[in-house]
Amino acid sequence: MPWRVPTKFKSGRPEGTRDLVLLVDDHAAVRDLTQMMLTTHGYRVLVAADGTEALALHAQQAERIKLVLTDLRMPNMDGLALIHALRQVAPALKIIASAGLDRNDTGQLEQLRALDVHAILHKPYTIDELLDTVKKALANTDR
Repeated sequence: MPWRVPTKFKSGRPEGTRDLVLLVDDHAAVRDLTQMMLTTHGYRVLVAADGTEALALHAQQAERIKLVLTDLRMPNMDGLALIHALRQVAPALKIIASAGLDRNDTGQLEQLRALDVHAILHKPYTIDELLDTVKKALANTDR
């Protein structure tokens, strides 16, 4: 019988280290798919439908959450407002912003840089882009 590579290593995708990620997106399908991609590759995930819910979850789990992946365009409290609020209580928290931004929208990109966002994940993104961005943000020790 020939030797076979375990399925989880076939893709060459980076595997998570069981870090807890807070995923914030108002679209249930995006939340569900992204949560599945992250959990399948070794991350634990909390989900929130908007910034208000995310802040409540962060208040309960602040010591355990290692990264926030947030959509920017959401009802109630959008991603920029959420990031501002998180920076007040957790200035070193690793944050990835996700949106269908125009890559040439320098105003919003500058706001995100000023808020010390670790990365911008442009929608639609692939599983490889997601996992690579998350892994790099978690590995970044500059913040």
